[in-house]
Amino acid sequence: MAGPLFALILLGCTDAGDGCTRLEAPVQTYETRAECEKRQEAALQSDASLRADYPVVTAQCRIHTAARAKTPKRLLALSETR
Repeated sequence: MAGPLFALILLGCTDAGDGCTRLEAPVQTYETRAECEKRQEAALQSDASLRADYPVVTAQCRIHTAARAKTPKRLLALSETR
């Protein structure tokens, strides 16, 4: 079995850096965390990031599994803010 994939996601947050919500943007996946982290700066310069109506936008690399891929986005957003 192959190792986990890492998903690069964008989050829009309040000025305090809390209350984050996952932005509607295509999720890119990478085979290693290092690959994913190399792409974070480019993700922050993407159209989705620049158009976001949040004072703070951040990019994070998270483990991406088949189970998470099938979870409704609204449930993912709730779990990601905790």
